[in-house]
Amino acid sequence: MRKVFLGAAAALIIAGTVAVALRGRGAEWSTLNPLALENFRDGLEASMKYYHADARRCFAKAAEADPSFLVAKAFLLDHLDPRSDREGAAALKAELEAASMESLTPRERFIVERVLAAAKRDHARMRTSTEAFVAHDPDDPFGLFFSGQDAVLGGDLETAKTAFERLVEIAPNWVMAYNHLGYIAMAEGKLDDAERMFTTYRFIAPDQANPHDSLGELLLLTGRLDDAEREFELAIQARLDFQASYENLIRVEALRGNHAGVEAALFRARESGAVPEEMLTRLGCWARAWLAARDGDWGAVAGLAEHDCNTGLPFALALRAALFTGRHDIETHTFERLAKYKETAAGAPAGKVDLDATVHYLEGIRAASAGELERAAESFRAASAAGSYWGFARGLLKLCALSSEAKAWEQLGRTADAAAAVAAMRAVNPLAHEMLARATDLPSPPPTS
Repeated sequence: MRKVFLGAAAALIIAGTVAVALRGRGAEWSTLNPLALENFRDGLEASMKYYHADARRCFAKAAEADPSFLVAKAFLLDHLDPRSDREGAAALKAELEAASMESLTPRERFIVERVLAAAKRDHARMRTSTEAFVAHDPDDPFGLFFSGQDAVLGGDLETAKTAFERLVEIAPNWVMAYNHLGYIAMAEGKLDDAERMFTTYRFIAPDQANPHDSLGELLLLTGRLDDAEREFELAIQARLDFQASYENLIRVEALRGNHAGVEAALFRARESGAVPEEMLTRLGCWARAWLAARDGDWGAVAGLAEHDCNTGLPFALALRAALFTGRHDIETHTFERLAKYKETAAGAPAGKVDLDATVHYLEGIRAASAGELERAAESFRAASAAGSYWGFARGLLKLCALSSEAKAWEQLGRTADAAAAVAAMRAVNPLAHEMLARATDLPSPPPTS
C-alpha cells in the first residue's frame, strides 16, 4: 500500500484546519441557509476530533436554523446517546423515516439511510447502503470512512485498512482515519505499527485530545504506565472535558495497584463533570474489584459482586470470586448476566469477538474449578485466539487468558506450553505476568468429604 508522507508545512496546515476537505465541498450540502451550513461544518469538525458534545450542539443548531436540512438531523441522531436521550432519538428517527429525500444530494441520501440503519442496528442494510454509494463515488471521503467502519464492525480488518489508507491518501486531513488505522494495527498484534500510526496522528493534530488518548491506551496496554499517564494528562490539557482520558487515568492507577490513586482518579473524574455517573460507577466497580483480585482477596470481590457492583462487575472477576468463595448465587447471577450480554453482543461480528473470547475464558475458569486442567488450558488458549488487542479492555482479557493458560500448563507440568504462553504475554506487556499473577489464579476443586 502507498503510504502518506507529510511535510512540516502540510502538517501545520492540517493541524490548524482539520476540516479543509469538508469545508471545500459546501456546494454538495443541500441547505442554502448560511447559519445552518456554518454550524453543520462546525459539527463535522467537532465530530472528527471526537468532541461529541460539541458536535451534538452544532448539529442541533444547524437543524434549528434550517428544519429541512435532513443530513444535519441525521448526524444529530448519530451523535445522540439513546440511553440518555431516548425520546429525542426516537423523535428524530421517526422524522427522518417520514421525510422525503428527493431534494437531497446522493451523499446526503446515503448518510441519512445509513444513520437510520445504524439506529435500528441493521448491519446488513448499513453495509449495502455504503457499498452502493461507494460504487457510485469511490473516492468520496464519507463513503470511504463509513466503508472502513462497516468493515471493522464486520470483523474484516483488511478491507477496513484498505478503506482508511485510501481515505488518508485522498484526504490526509481526515484525521479519524489515522486513529482507526492505529487500532486496526493493535487488533492485528502489530503494536509497533500501531504506535507509529498513533504518533503520526498526534503529530498531525497535536492540539486535539484524542491522538494523545489513543496513544496512551496503547501505552497502557503495553505496560508503559508513566508514559500512558502523561499522554492522558496531555489529552485533558487539550480538552478539559475529554471523558475517555479521565477513565483511562483510573485504569492506570488500578494497574499500578494504587488504591489511593484509584480513589483520587475517581474523585477527579467526578469533579470534572466529564464522565457520566453510570460510567463512573462501572469503572469504580472494575477498579476496586481489580485491586482486590491483585491482592488475592476474592472475598472482597465477592462482596462487590453481591452488593454495589452486582450488575457491572466483569464476568471473569465475578466468576472467580464465586468459585473461590463457594458463592453459587454469584455464579448463577454471572451466567444470567452473560445470557443477556449474548443477546446484544452477537448482533455484529465485532461484538461476537468479545463474546467468543469471554465465553471461552469463563469455560476455562469453570473447568479449572472442576479439576479439568487440560480442558481449562485449551479453553484459555481458545479465548486468547478469539480475542483481540483492539483497545485496552479487549487486550486485557487476551492477556488474562494467556496468563491463565500458563498457570494451567504449569500445574500440568507442561513447562514448554506454559513458557510459550508467558512469552506471548510478555511480547505485548513485559510486566503482565507479574501484574496479572494473583488476578488470574485458578480456582481449585472443592475438597471431597
